Amino acid sequence: MKIYVENIPSNASEQQMRKEFNKYGIVGDIKMNSNYLEDKINFCFIDMPFENQAIIAVRELHGKVLDGCALKIKESVI
Repeated sequence: MKIYVENIPSNASEQQMRKEFNKYGIVGDIKMNSNYLEDKINFCFIDMPFENQAIIAVRELHGKVLDGCALKIKESVI
């Protein structure tokens, strides 16, 4: 299942996001993206191959504050 995560801290790294999501299961690819207008990372896509693990991760991490930013997490439609 592909997960969309927005409102991540601008200094967030792939390793930091992997560490947060690995608590709930296996993490595949992570694609960090930036807002082309502000040139800072503020969203990412995380692939978790097992849907049951991904659902739990979304439920547990949505709204979690990471470096002062409340994460907004949902299943990706892309």
